[in-house]
Amino acid sequence: MRMSPLELDMQLQTAELVFRSILEGKRVRLSGHEAIQSWEKDMLGSGWCAENEKQRQEILYQMNTNGENTPAWMEAVGHMGDIAWEVLEAGGRGERIRSVESMDRVEIIEQFKDLKFKVQMSDYAVCGAGDRMFGFRACIALFRTCIRDSELLELMVSVLISCVRDNEYNRDGLACLTVPAPPMEREKEFKDIGWSFLRNALDAFVVQAGGSGYSTDSEDSYVLLGGDNCSKDVSVLIAELLVHMKNAPAVRAQLKLVHEDPPTDCWPERQELRNIIGIAEKTCQELSVEMPTSAEVLLKLREMLAEGKAYMARLPAP
Repeated sequence: MRMSPLELDMQLQTAELVFRSILEGKRVRLSGHEAIQSWEKDMLGSGWCAENEKQRQEILYQMNTNGENTPAWMEAVGHMGDIAWEVLEAGGRGERIRSVESMDRVEIIEQFKDLKFKVQMSDYAVCGAGDRMFGFRACIALFRTCIRDSELLELMVSVLISCVRDNEYNRDGLACLTVPAPPMEREKEFKDIGWSFLRNALDAFVVQAGGSGYSTDSEDSYVLLGGDNCSKDVSVLIAELLVHMKNAPAVRAQLKLVHEDPPTDCWPERQELRNIIGIAEKTCQELSVEMPTSAEVLLKLREMLAEGKAYMARLPAP
C-alpha cells in the first residue's frame, strides 16, 4: 500500500535525523518499540494517528477503485512503461524524445496491440495506463514522431480513446502534459503547462487527412518513423479522440487563450497551435465532404475549435 502524505513527511524527517547522526558520528538511538503503530502513537500523538488513518482509508479507497496492483492494472502499467522506454530517453539534463534510429517501431506496435485489448476490456487497465502519465507523454511524442505512420497512430489513438472516454483523471491529465520538442529536454523540475497534446494531435489530424504538417525542417528526422503512410480513416479517429477531450478544463482554456496575442516568452507550442487551428478547421470541412459517414464527429471537432474563437469575440474590447 502507498504511504499517506503524513507518513511520507514523517519518513523524510526520520531520514534527516538518521543522516544527521551519521554526519555527526553519533549512534542512532533505537526506540524500543516493537510495532510502528505504537511508535507513531507515542512519538506523534493520537491526533496525528487519527488523521493518518483517515488518509490511509482514502488511499485504500482510491486503490480499490482504480484496481491498483491487480493483474490488469499492473500489465497496463508495464505496457506503458515499455512504450515510454522505446520513445523517451535520458538527455543531458532531463527526459527527451529519442531519435528515430533508436526506436523499435515493431516493439511499440506490439505493445499497443496488447494494451488496446486490455484497456477495451478492463477499467482497471485504463487506470493503470494513466498511472503517473509517463505513457501519455510517450503518446504525445509519437504524435510528432509518427505523424505519417497511419498503422501505429491508429493503434495508439484507439488506446487513448479507451483511456479518456470515461475516465476524467486520464482525460484531464493528458490535456495538461507538456512534452518538449527535440532537441529540448524535460528537466527534473519541469512543470507541465499543457499545449503539447492539442498542438501535436491536431497536427497529426491534418497530416493524416492529406495536409502538410507544421513541423519545421529541423524536425524532419523526427517525423519519418513508419514512412509516409497517411489515412483519412486515422484522421477521423484522431478527430474522435479530440472530441472526447473537449470537456477537459485545460483544453477549454487553451482553445480560448490561443486566440489572444501570446506573450513574447510563451511556450512555442502555444503559437504553433494558433497557426494549426485554422488549418484544422478547414481540414474538417473538406474531410466532411469526402467522408459523409464521418461528418458528425468532424462537425463536432470543428465546433469545438470554433468555440474558443467565438468566446473571445464576445469579450468586450480593452
